[in-house]
Amino acid sequence: MKKMLVYHKGARDPLVLPAKKTAEARKPAPIKLPPLSLKGIAWDETKPLALINDLVVKEGDTIQGAKIVKIDFDRVAVRYGSKKFVIKLIEWKEES
Repeated sequence: MKKMLVYHKGARDPLVLPAKKTAEARKPAPIKLPPLSLKGIAWDETKPLALINDLVVKEGDTIQGAKIVKIDFDRVAVRYGSKKFVIKLIEWKEES
């Protein structure tokens, strides 16, 4: 008796190796920081505070999944996922 190999049309051919994933397909999606608006900084060398999205935060706090790593007089460093981001304080000037 002769054995026959039967597979369903549209299914992967069992005699063909699966295609290798390209480096592009394996690359994880880039980490995007959630919208964080730095509106002000109360600078103090020992206990700096920042106003982000209308919330007062200090170093070590978390806002929208982003951990506040460092507050400087003009910027805030945050860690989101495995990446570090810097949010700069924008200087506003009143027009005459």
